[in-house]
Amino acid sequence: MRPRDRISLAIGGAALLASVLVIGGALRWTQGVVAALIALALVMQVGSRRRLDHTSPIVVLLGLAVALTAVQLIPLPAGLLDALDHRGMELRSDGAALAGTAPWPVLSLDPAGTLRALAFFVTLLGVALLGLRIASSERGRYLVLAAVAVTCGLAAAVTGVHTLLNAESLYGVYRPEHAAPLILGPLLNTNHLGGLMAIGAVLAVGLAFYQRQADQLRVLWVVIAIGCSATAMASLSRGATLGLALGVATAIALYAAGRIATANDDGGRHRALITEVPITIVIAAGLAVAVYTSAGKVADQLENTALTELRHPLSKYEAWHSAVQLVGEAPWLGIGRGAIEPVFTRVHEASAYVTFSHLENEYLQAVVEWGIPGAVLLGLALAWCIRTAARRWHDGPLAAAAIGACAAILFQSSVDFGIELLGLAVPVVLIATTVLGVRLRESRAVGPRLARAGVVVALAAAAAVLLAPVSRSVQEDHDRPAQAAEPGPGELAAIRDAIERHPLDYLAYGEAAAVMLRSGDPRAGKFLNHALALHPTHPGLHRLAARMLIASGRRSQAAVEYALALHGTLAPGPLVAEIVTLLPEADLAAAAIPVDAPERSPILHALSEQHRDDVAERWLLRVIQGAQHDLTVIDHLYRLAIERGDLAIAEQAARLRLAESRTAESRIQLARVLFKRQQYDQVLNDLADVSTWTGRLDQRAEAWLLACDAHIEKRAWDPALECLHKLDGSGIVAPGDRAGIVRRLAIVDEHRTREAKQRAIDQMERALGSPAK
Repeated sequence: MRPRDRISLAIGGAALLASVLVIGGALRWTQGVVAALIALALVMQVGSRRRLDHTSPIVVLLGLAVALTAVQLIPLPAGLLDALDHRGMELRSDGAALAGTAPWPVLSLDPAGTLRALAFFVTLLGVALLGLRIASSERGRYLVLAAVAVTCGLAAAVTGVHTLLNAESLYGVYRPEHAAPLILGPLLNTNHLGGLMAIGAVLAVGLAFYQRQADQLRVLWVVIAIGCSATAMASLSRGATLGLALGVATAIALYAAGRIATANDDGGRHRALITEVPITIVIAAGLAVAVYTSAGKVADQLENTALTELRHPLSKYEAWHSAVQLVGEAPWLGIGRGAIEPVFTRVHEASAYVTFSHLENEYLQAVVEWGIPGAVLLGLALAWCIRTAARRWHDGPLAAAAIGACAAILFQSSVDFGIELLGLAVPVVLIATTVLGVRLRESRAVGPRLARAGVVVALAAAAAVLLAPVSRSVQEDHDRPAQAAEPGPGELAAIRDAIERHPLDYLAYGEAAAVMLRSGDPRAGKFLNHALALHPTHPGLHRLAARMLIASGRRSQAAVEYALALHGTLAPGPLVAEIVTLLPEADLAAAAIPVDAPERSPILHALSEQHRDDVAERWLLRVIQGAQHDLTVIDHLYRLAIERGDLAIAEQAARLRLAESRTAESRIQLARVLFKRQQYDQVLNDLADVSTWTGRLDQRAEAWLLACDAHIEKRAWDPALECLHKLDGSGIVAPGDRAGIVRRLAIVDEHRTREAKQRAIDQMERALGSPAK
């Protein structure tokens, strides 16, 4: 290997390590560092006379991605843009007119995101060219795969150390901005970390069978295979777990088939028994231990995966369904690579609860972002890559490992978006170059050198773009206002800059509306309406709209906005408190709570804390008047009405329950409220057949006792006495409850005796014809 090749290899290795270990290449500056390192590595190759013998399929695939993304950043006439994506361009034009901005006249609905994506694919193209030059020989292919496997092993080790130390920040420096991951590793998303570990394990298994290496290195590969497998299992990623199983099975099957095809003599089979069978046993035992110790929770995850998840409103599968609308709006050239996050909120109702930065399906996302023709071209290029790689199936353990790792990540890409990060994309591209490589040949032509120089320039430009504010992501702009405790005078200017970068970002318009509302700017309503057009279900926007409507005296409309806000809120307590404070009237506050709220218990708890059972009662009454009736809700309304003494509502709830479920409990609830309303004849009529009831003894006893009490309240002592004696003799009353019957019998006897005496006195008076003294 020539000195400059060694230097390129070293710099390329540094780029690989940076892409994985430095937060998985998730941040713009880490992506810029990787691009710069790849540019530096290729600089060493610019003057080389060796060139690729012919074009590799992976260069075509990445070149197409670069070209399709670049097309989306070319300025076009307004009429053509409108014809290609009428709805998207209409929203962008309305926002620009409102904010006084001049967005790029390009196809992409999020130019900053597309520019960042272009830099991403240029970086991967550089990685592919560097990898193809190194992987032109068997030794080079081994070095490439070994470098990726070692990097994965280091990532597994870093994850293990952080887990053992219960670390909350990566390397003690970087703390995840959002929810802490289940296990903390260089790739903060556990699904992405699991995918990286899956390909690392597959590569290590294949490398362990490679014979042209020191035996000590085989021990290293076995250790890496076990460590990566255990980490993949610990991530609880179902896609990574299934991808790991698929990748290992593919690699082993291909290697075994190749060995059978090439082992023509006894000596070869004998050597296989001596060297490979023990390795197989060790790897199998290690993987079995890793699975046994780590896979229990993963098995639970897979077992709990049900078809109902396909229809869950917060699932990725529902997001895929919503994405079809975007394909219909921009079928030819897509919405722009990297534009999903700001555009998707408009078409996906569940965006009120969860943000989708990606569709978690690389193939569908390609159709949405690049359009149908572009996705077809990329699909054909990918098929060419797969066909070319498949022809290398018999080339030994290196090819088997590479194909197995690619199979694992191709599968996971159908349920995740891991290769959107350099931390997975760089290793995958390097692995692919070992099975999609071509020979190098000497050439004095200037064209290849100029092409390599052009790629270096493009990489340098990509690094510059990634480090400039023009490529700032939507999430970065969302986090900026949250960092400022007190908005400064330049806040509107900062928001306007964010709108320039992301013309369809709802939050920028919502923030502008909030600032204008505080300053009394009459444009606040227009900005808020545009924000709602971009994100119709965002609870914060509807909450702001409600406050604006209350301030203008339109309280009924404010109740509607509050209902929409509550419908998209996972923690309704503070919002419920605000509703009952700003809308104190019980009926109006109840109207501000949606009848189809997905979770009713937190709302009822919040109303109870605010001591507004009157609002809860009116809201539940609206709920049970809907088309579908929940017995739990009816029972809650019934208990609440009884406690508050609102017998009319309690009777309404009881009758509705009886209509929905003609059970003993329903009949008892109605009898209780009728008894409280002193409708004793109705109680006796409804419970006339109580002696024939079957079922729970306590319910039968309570209903029978209600009938007896109705006789007592009517002062019908003889029927009451008969009722109580029959109940006492029925055997359905628990021994501990007989005291109630005895007490009632005493009351009946006392009243019967008193009335008998009174009748005797009355008879005596009538007989004597004078009042008794």
